[in-house]
Amino acid sequence: MPNTISNGLLFSFPKLKVLVFHCTSFSLVNSVLLGCPVLEVLVVNCDPSCFQEERLSIRVPSLKVLWLHNMMNVIFCVLELDSPGLLHFYHYGYMPVFYPAMKMRSLSVARLNVNETGGQRQVMANGQAIVALNACSDVVRIYLSHRKMLYRVPNRIPSFPKLVDLGIIGMNHTHGWEVLLGFVARAPNLKNIYVKANFHTEGYRRFKAAVKETMSVVDIIDNPDMFQLKIERRNVQNGENCLCICGGAVVN
Repeated sequence: MPNTISNGLLFSFPKLKVLVFHCTSFSLVNSVLLGCPVLEVLVVNCDPSCFQEERLSIRVPSLKVLWLHNMMNVIFCVLELDSPGLLHFYHYGYMPVFYPAMKMRSLSVARLNVNETGGQRQVMANGQAIVALNACSDVVRIYLSHRKMLYRVPNRIPSFPKLVDLGIIGMNHTHGWEVLLGFVARAPNLKNIYVKANFHTEGYRRFKAAVKETMSVVDIIDNPDMFQLKIERRNVQNGENCLCICGGAVVN
């Protein structure tokens, strides 16, 4: 049966697989989604002039890919996400006041490029950033904004048992490299770390010094845009794990 909203419009898209919204109201998005039983790809591009204390409810079992763009005015909004088959999740903008607490167990790739807020709102957003990391902890590949998703939650990084690729969007503070040490320890299958160029070079040198007993860091590739660490785990004579890291030649 078509979905009806208050203005009398009906929505029924029984075969729709891809939907892109440029929206000013989450209520419209919610209503249209109720009429999309086989939707697989959803893009929500937000208008920054709206979304005061609204609720975005995405409950689409068939959904595989979700992009949330320009989430700039959602700091007092609620995000409800119940799509157990979701494989790819991308979030650009601020952290909403509530994030889904459930783990997205089918998720393979996540990109959380989350901006800073301020004051008491920052404390609330930090808590939701932790919830978001836990919800995405079964991914194989994750990209994180350094300031919010890595620097702000250094002591509460969850385990990432399946993680192979880690990308850091910006690494211009020495503390980020310190936190990265803990991230490597929490991701036993991590093989690649990608960091944008122009990162904090002194922090990188300290990172290398801190891991010199168990890792070797060798600069092997000259790439002006991206710095790569390739991790090779091997066993040493005493049976302990040792990490061999080869990195892109951005720092000598």
